[in-house]
Amino acid sequence: MQFPRRLGMGTFFAFAGVILFGTPFGQENDFCAAGARGSLDGRQAEMEYKLSAGETVVSCEDINGTKFVVGRILIDQPPERVWPTLVNPFEFERKICPRMSRVKVVADQARRSTLACTMDLPFPLPDITYVVESKYTPWQRVEFKRVGGAFRDIRGFWKLSPVKNGTATEVTYSMYLDPGIPVPDWVVRQGVRCELPGCLEGLRRRVGQLRRGNCPAEKRTIVAAGSFLEQAKPEPVTREGKGVLPSRNVASGNSACPAFISPAASLAHPP
Repeated sequence: MQFPRRLGMGTFFAFAGVILFGTPFGQENDFCAAGARGSLDGRQAEMEYKLSAGETVVSCEDINGTKFVVGRILIDQPPERVWPTLVNPFEFERKICPRMSRVKVVADQARRSTLACTMDLPFPLPDITYVVESKYTPWQRVEFKRVGGAFRDIRGFWKLSPVKNGTATEVTYSMYLDPGIPVPDWVVRQGVRCELPGCLEGLRRRVGQLRRGNCPAEKRTIVAAGSFLEQAKPEPVTREGKGVLPSRNVASGNSACPAFISPAASLAHPP
């Protein structure tokens, strides 16, 4: 059953299902307020320690007056090996995001795509379908926004930052969701907060599988995932400032995954 284009009770029950399966109601209501405690330097040091230990770090950040839920994870591969996996939406379909049952390519260009994404929800809740437009900055960033389907507003970005002298990548996944129904903002943020880590960990797992050759890469893909592989890659300075990203040959078969933003990350977004 397709999710109705017009928001109504179907949207409410679908979103309620995501929240019920993921939101820790027993915890503090607004983790944005909790995350603001402590010094900036202290929070930054704690985040870097957790990332280096393999953890996924989720925070709340104010971006141009809007509170986004932001997740970060460290992947032990350079950005050019993460990029083709991140931007191939078909890698998200039942792989990076198991709940994403179907991806339909509406428009496909080197620096822009439009995708219709369908998410499975537990019975008896209806499926959710939403349309997202993504813009690509090769090897570095994907910005996305909802342009149709379920929910009132979905927007955010994926960012790849080279670390460890360009041998690893810090992946940032930021998302804002407005379901278009009378649900407290903190409830929405909690739902997104609970889902983001699974999507980021799924991306890291998939990149690792493809790198080790444990499974074949998805044959279906979009232009943005492969059109830049034969071009000269940019040489961004690493975050530590210790050097530039070294040139590497990227196997064309390693066109891994996309990321879409999940309206509660469970609605993973294939960029």
